[in-house]
Amino acid sequence: MLETRPEISNMRIVNSHFEIERSLPKSFELKVECRATTKIPKNIEEKRAILTIEFSIITVKTEDIKISLETDIIFTFDNVPDNYDKIIEEECMPMAQTKIFNTVDDILVCMGYEKLNLAQQI
Repeated sequence: MLETRPEISNMRIVNSHFEIERSLPKSFELKVECRATTKIPKNIEEKRAILTIEFSIITVKTEDIKISLETDIIFTFDNVPDNYDKIIEEECMPMAQTKIFNTVDDILVCMGYEKLNLAQQI
């Protein structure tokens, strides 16, 4: 069994919505929901896959933060995976979540807010 070594080659934000109260409380609880689908190539020799992820991040009990993001993340592999589902779930999804959470933080900073630092909580 050859190592696949997945790597993110590209990320495209397909859809985004950020709705944040101007004055946020000092502390709040967040709820994160995620739905993902994988598109694998028809040509089995292609060493890539597209992971489409829909994220929502909202505050619990209030409407202070509502963030939704849909992304297409393209992964490339050193070798064609024997089991795409296993590689996507165990290796690609954590990498994708980290990338998306860091991107959300970058967008929040550009908007004048502090980072949520969700990537450090994975």
